[in-house]
Amino acid sequence: MPFPSLEQKGNIFASYKLGQMLKLEPPMSYDKFPDRLSRPMSRGQAATLRTLSVEAYQPKLFEENLSREEADRRIEALRQEIALANSF
Repeated sequence: MPFPSLEQKGNIFASYKLGQMLKLEPPMSYDKFPDRLSRPMSRGQAATLRTLSVEAYQPKLFEENLSREEADRRIEALRQEIALANSF
């Protein structure tokens, strides 16, 4: 097999880099760390969730005894809802 030219090497590197940039998977998966999901939400998550729930006029979405995973889901849902409301 012949050695690739410098131009071909650059294209290989560029396509590899582009492939890495287009990767849609999160860099870290919580599947490897299930104990992190079952822990209660952090103080930062609680503060963010409380602020977003008030801003979205949905204070019932804030609960004190949520897991980290559920808090992340609610935070993301509220952010999307606020972004949608702000787009009008």
